[in-house]
Amino acid sequence: MKVLSLFDGMSCGQIALNRAGKPYDKYFASEIDDKAISVTMDNFPATVQVGDIMTIDLEKLPKIHLLMGGSPCQNLSIGNNAGGGLEGEKSKLFYIYADVFRKVQPVYFLYENVASMKDKDRDIITSVLGVNPIEVCSSLFSAQTRKRYYWTNIPQSPLPVHCEVKFRDILQTDGYTLLSDKAIQYMNRKTKNGVSRWSFGYIHNADKPKSQTLIANIRKGVPYNVCIDGDKFRHLTVAECERLQTVPEGYTKSVNKTAAYEMLGNGWNINTIAHLLSNISITG
Repeated sequence: MKVLSLFDGMSCGQIALNRAGKPYDKYFASEIDDKAISVTMDNFPATVQVGDIMTIDLEKLPKIHLLMGGSPCQNLSIGNNAGGGLEGEKSKLFYIYADVFRKVQPVYFLYENVASMKDKDRDIITSVLGVNPIEVCSSLFSAQTRKRYYWTNIPQSPLPVHCEVKFRDILQTDGYTLLSDKAIQYMNRKTKNGVSRWSFGYIHNADKPKSQTLIANIRKGVPYNVCIDGDKFRHLTVAECERLQTVPEGYTKSVNKTAAYEMLGNGWNINTIAHLLSNISITG
């Protein structure tokens, strides 16, 4: 099996294929972030990096059996102020995925994006790819609430009813960093709507069965992916984020924490993707 992964990031697709027990001969990855590429090559040195999606020479690739990718969601997600939908600066890259899809004509394909997009954008993607999306929440496979749409022609098995793993099960008892007084003051500050930042979706409560969705919007001085555990206000650790995404622990160890948080927030929930890939069958 030959695989082409667009917007490959840290190569969650390879982790998922291995977890699903689906062997592949070649894995071609299109990615432009140097740190994400370094994590991929540290874990999967046989990966063939093909560069920017805008400049891939598709004629040099063999027959592609599986095309995977999830283009940027910044303009699609209701949790982001960028707006613009599929015509937005970043999310319009879906059309590049679609162009590659038409040209390589893969046996199988998988496309992922946020389930919070507007119906009109969802319907455009559905029309272009020719299949209806499957909405899956990764709480069925992990300790994280992460709702996503998946467009695929891979035959699907029934989803599990629930997952026993709870948010508290993946939390460390030490080794975390408490929020500074300045950060807590920032979180207490009221927004224009009079709501404190503790009410935002990126706050993870240890007493809840599942975490909120991990995000990648890491900015200096802004405490995203905050965990509230009793009287402790702290950051999630990189290891905890890896566990929430069901990524092998230590997978991102070759980069600094900021880069690791960002690529984990951008990445796929591995157990979810492994389930979606589980019925691939390539013969001859």
